[in-house]
Amino acid sequence: MASTAKSTTSTPGSGVFLAWAIHVYAWFLGSVVLVLANGIHLFLPPWCVIPIAGWAIGVGIHGAVTYFIVDKLNGNFKLLADTYILKFVPKPLMENLEAKMK
Repeated sequence: MASTAKSTTSTPGSGVFLAWAIHVYAWFLGSVVLVLANGIHLFLPPWCVIPIAGWAIGVGIHGAVTYFIVDKLNGNFKLLADTYILKFVPKPLMENLEAKMK
């Protein structure tokens, strides 16, 4: 008899990569806002470059950590959640989320 249980692992296109993609999208939109705000003053001085570059470094680090964690765990995102996320999220909250996902 075939099992109808859901798989405990995610595909590489979900979870961790989605969080990083949202971070990149937020960086892009924030950068546009900063450039527009700096444009009001005719880019004199071009102060928007420094926060955009700083945030880009953070996005790059986030991407590198995401890549290496996923590579180390061979795509086993259940293990990623069990190893890293559950250390910081209270157990009753996780049980509530798991119940809602069923």
